[in-house]
Amino acid sequence: IGDELKRQGFKKMADVNELCLSHKSLTHLSDLSRFHNLNYLWLNGNKLKTANFLKTNYRLTELYLNNNKLKDITGCLFHLSCLQTLLLNNNQLTSLENTLMEFRRMTCLLTLNLFHNPLSQELTYRTTVIYHIQSLQLLDRCEVKEEERAEASRHFEGERERVRLSVAFGRRAELPPTPCWPAKTPSTAPSENMRGLFILENVLNRSPREHPEEAVVERVTKRSLMELSLFDWINVPPTEQRRRDEKKAQPPRLIAIHFR
Repeated sequence: IGDELKRQGFKKMADVNELCLSHKSLTHLSDLSRFHNLNYLWLNGNKLKTANFLKTNYRLTELYLNNNKLKDITGCLFHLSCLQTLLLNNNQLTSLENTLMEFRRMTCLLTLNLFHNPLSQELTYRTTVIYHIQSLQLLDRCEVKEEERAEASRHFEGERERVRLSVAFGRRAELPPTPCWPAKTPSTAPSENMRGLFILENVLNRSPREHPEEAVVERVTKRSLMELSLFDWINVPPTEQRRRDEKKAQPPRLIAIHFR
């Protein structure tokens, strides 16, 4: 790596954003944490058996590890959340589950190659990969189609997907909606209907009067007593007269009238 940097005229490791080490017959690689700004890394065509040298290269967007001897990548790539292109084809990866666990944070991954690995021989390999990596656009050099995404959802989500397909206009109901009203607190006061029944019963049970005048008098006496108050201004002199007279003018008299 040092010889390659000198040949290309790099003085600082931080200036390197592309590093090509393909077809160098490398069997192992030291830590690449010195290259903080590394975006593109080619390591294809070597004899690498592990990829544990990328612990701090968080800015990687393209990583080429195809045509090596990788058997397991557990704990090696999970932190590379900026990856958009990852080639791992022509290796010896056997566990599809462990491999997919490394991709769970790669929400920007668009291109992925896993063909020519033992894991690619599994029956539902392509469907499983498409379902677990929603951002994929190209898998094993083939475009990921919407029909494949739908099939993957139906395969893995089962009943949840069937419910989603049965939804119309954002709502779904097996039966007509049943209104749910809050429970009413019991009231000790008689209701309006009961109060009306009591009044009607009293009217029906009342004995009739011999003379209508008696009923009128009884009804009048049961009414509320009302009072009308007003001032008597007749004996109050005008303003000019009060100025001339030496006698003090009397205040107006209050007249109260009571009636029912």
